[in-house]
Amino acid sequence: MAAKKVLIITYYWPPAGGAGVQRWLKMAKYLPEFGIEPVVLTVDESYASYPVVDRSFLEDVAATTKVYRTRSFEPLRIYGKLFGKKKVPYSGFTNVNTGTLGSKLSRWVRGNFFIPDARKGWNRYALPKAAEIIKRENIDTVITTGPPHSTHLIGLALKSKKPSIKWIADFRDPWTDIYYYEDLLHSERSKAKDLKLEKMVLSQSDLVLSVYTGTIAPSYNSIPIFEILKRISFKWKLTFAGSISPDILEWFKQAGLDANLDYRGYVDHKQALTILQEGDLLLHILPDTEKNKYGTTGKLFEYIGSGIPILNIGPKRGDAAKFIADAGCGKTFTRDEEVNIIHFINWVNQGEASLGTDIGKFSRRKITQDLADLFRNTDS
Repeated sequence: MAAKKVLIITYYWPPAGGAGVQRWLKMAKYLPEFGIEPVVLTVDESYASYPVVDRSFLEDVAATTKVYRTRSFEPLRIYGKLFGKKKVPYSGFTNVNTGTLGSKLSRWVRGNFFIPDARKGWNRYALPKAAEIIKRENIDTVITTGPPHSTHLIGLALKSKKPSIKWIADFRDPWTDIYYYEDLLHSERSKAKDLKLEKMVLSQSDLVLSVYTGTIAPSYNSIPIFEILKRISFKWKLTFAGSISPDILEWFKQAGLDANLDYRGYVDHKQALTILQEGDLLLHILPDTEKNKYGTTGKLFEYIGSGIPILNIGPKRGDAAKFIADAGCGKTFTRDEEVNIIHFINWVNQGEASLGTDIGKFSRRKITQDLADLFRNTDS
């Protein structure tokens, strides 16, 4: 029997780097094992505005996977040429000093002139290409994944033109509930427009999936955790790989803890996994905001799979806490539990931590199998 085909519409695809690429890249890798043939529509690298590039991800794209690429109109490419590519904002504005006048102006322009986001210029090219692929490949199921959430508007338009299409909207991050949403300085009119688009996507898609990803942004309120680390009696080193708020780097400098911080910057995925395996304890911090109370991060599942103890800072009834407890691989604390956090760190340092082994259900292959079942269920 011929494999069922699904069209994955994603802005981020190799050679794009960062957390946003990995979810559907890995799903596409394993889907054929479960009778699903992935077809991918993405943006051409020469027209894209990726904050980071990671060519090592290209190794995970199967030779048999059909990948279609289109042009795009990218205001962020112009921004990068004017101010430097490193100034292209990451999610959460982790690489931006949000207090400067220039930052406020750029965030106001982003929040009010580019709704839902500055990558919506891809849609004018992606939409007709998606319609062409659906017809050519005889596809009846479409997945749109965001951010950028403008990608979901492609699914919305396809569903409007062809109601028989099964449309799955995948949210790797929240839309108007993202923890840094207020930093975009929307007007009330812009907020209303954004919310209307979000509601249309949520109400008209056939299925909604969500896994939230993370970085270390100011709203994570991580300084109290670092203050606790100052009171640990044994020698320690904190390794960061990725994007960190400049405020955090400055804190370590002012606290005289430069020697305790090993900041690697952005590294490719293979290097990140190597760094992860070198750790004795993995620090997982969720944003200290009500909107992100029940969120989790993409890296959490790689943490769980590593077999290394996890120190999770966030709500004890949140999703991340539940996953960690179910796998028996760490503990969750709130930011005010200084004594308990220090006790747990000492417990791990003394080699007394015993971990559970129930991590198979969190593997990418198992999650992909569950997803394949969902695809089939949308047909019924």
